[in-house]
Amino acid sequence: MDIGGELVEARVDLKEVSEGSCESEDEYELLRFEDEEEFCAAASACADLYFLRTRNIYIDEESLVKSCLDVNGQRGVAFLVDQRGSESEIVQDDTGGAVYDAAIVLSRFLCRQEAGDMQGKNVLELGAGPALVSMAASILVGEKGYVLATDGNDNTVNLARMNVRRVSEHNTSSARFWWGTPTEDIPEMRGIAWDYVLASDVAYDETLFAPLVEGLLSVFNNKTVGYLCNGVRSIDREKNLRAMLEKHFKVESIKTSEFSYSIEDLSGISAPKFTSGQVNIDNKPLPPGFCMRKFHRAHLLWKLTLEG
Repeated sequence: MDIGGELVEARVDLKEVSEGSCESEDEYELLRFEDEEEFCAAASACADLYFLRTRNIYIDEESLVKSCLDVNGQRGVAFLVDQRGSESEIVQDDTGGAVYDAAIVLSRFLCRQEAGDMQGKNVLELGAGPALVSMAASILVGEKGYVLATDGNDNTVNLARMNVRRVSEHNTSSARFWWGTPTEDIPEMRGIAWDYVLASDVAYDETLFAPLVEGLLSVFNNKTVGYLCNGVRSIDREKNLRAMLEKHFKVESIKTSEFSYSIEDLSGISAPKFTSGQVNIDNKPLPPGFCMRKFHRAHLLWKLTLEG
């Protein structure tokens, strides 16, 4: 396991950097921007987005085009996602009231890499927050699949429920799931074998690592595939999390560079010097009113399967 080398991959999407060529965490971060000013502007704007009441996030993946939510004939879907919209309310929700960049990375990955396999499957999201990942998954699983967005906070569960119902009411649900609670005590989870278990930015605090592992073990079976995406806040912390996971799971690293950007309506914030015009990462035109935003933080994406 070499988290350092993995972070080099995670932090660089426009340059090829050999493993170990960067020594400091700050240097990793700045590789993705022209200068420190641009990096700081991106970080500030990202924080501003957390406090919007509603965000309009566009995922430019062809696996979503069959949805009725197509935008202006473009090859993708714009997800209208409600958030808590104020710092005090987000704190009351135990930070679950906003869409974090890791959820966008994971949603893009699923749409590009797992869309064909997710048809008709049962999908569980842990620590869903506003449930962007579940919104995307509800399209990918189709009418015969089932998606459950869970969180440990009742207010956040209500927020998730409102958002997933914007996309689909017949194959989605939401529930409070405190990691470690017997799943048979939760009607929405009772008797279901999960094909996919998804989580994004749920391991931001080391005190959550042990409960997270316990929660994962309670919902996995031998056929379950899990995807855990984290924004990198500390190299040592990510090493510790991976070491705990590897006691029970096979952990495979997935490169995130091609998924590490957001396309959204930024009209609600001041967004200087961190958008890249009206084209996406593949130089395809964006829907009117949308801009591409660089992420100021690197992300690690791990695939989990049970050992043995």
